[in-house]
Amino acid sequence: MAIISFTNYKRGQTTGCMGAVMRYTMQNKKTKCDGQQLVTGINCQPESVYADFMTTKRLHHKTDGVLFYHMVQSFPKGEAVDPVTAHAAALKLAEYYEGHEVLVCTHTDREHIHSHFLINSVNFDTGKKLHIAKKQLQELRQRNDQVCVEFSLPVFKQTDRKEKTKTMSIGEYHTAARGQSKKLQLMNIINDCMRHTSSQEEFIALMESEGYKVRWEAARRNITYTTPGGWQCRDRLLFGEKYLKENMEYEFRIREEIIYGRAVEKESSRADGTDHAAASGAGADTASRSASHESGVGGSAEQPQHAGVPRRETDRLSEEGQRTA
Repeated sequence: MAIISFTNYKRGQTTGCMGAVMRYTMQNKKTKCDGQQLVTGINCQPESVYADFMTTKRLHHKTDGVLFYHMVQSFPKGEAVDPVTAHAAALKLAEYYEGHEVLVCTHTDREHIHSHFLINSVNFDTGKKLHIAKKQLQELRQRNDQVCVEFSLPVFKQTDRKEKTKTMSIGEYHTAARGQSKKLQLMNIINDCMRHTSSQEEFIALMESEGYKVRWEAARRNITYTTPGGWQCRDRLLFGEKYLKENMEYEFRIREEIIYGRAVEKESSRADGTDHAAASGAGADTASRSASHESGVGGSAEQPQHAGVPRRETDRLSEEGQRTA
């Protein structure tokens, strides 16, 4: 069956981090399939998902602590999984979070099909906060198994170690021997995450959501990455000085200065009650574009527009009243 896992934000959550994860998971290039984008909002709209989450939090006066849960449903590597079916199964599984806004994004750009779930921690009906304990995790896993059976999705199989593997070509052999395959894949993931983050904490969170562990400590000279397969690599072994710890830290200092400057400029003209952290989340794309030009890491962020499952009209009118209040 598909594996269910949660991304652990050890350094805490911020509105900026929440916005960064939303932008990252909704990327067009990651969610495209046969001319459509596998992005759906449940009780929210993808194009306004950040505002929808924050409106619910402000409505119930719960804007701190755990802001969202980030769940990933992953299918076996190498299995023939139809992305559209996987997305439909993800939407079915998301029904577990009744009364919560959920953003579901199915990624098709990796060797295995997987879906990201961003769940608002605050229930928009009751105002209660969601808590995922051992009992809830067990319920989710059981429901996930049922959904996979219902949608005829593949089951994990034990690997036969004696099974004959495909013969490598000479070029493939030398590339693998030099370790470039793993390094290039790691560099691509780092570049992608850098395009959508404005701080070290956000970057680490996105890397972890893709299954990569990041050891980034002040007392250590290098950043150490661990891939989902367990392979470790230090920043100095990657191709380019932009990946070095000191250059990455310098990059994030620039981005934070840009975002803080934007917040100060707009503070006097902003009358909707949006706090600085929310402005930081909304302005991270601009920071990424400007700062990336400085160091060569990352690039321009995408601004996808997707159709979602609308919330009840009565709730929407209630929200609009809160915004104008």
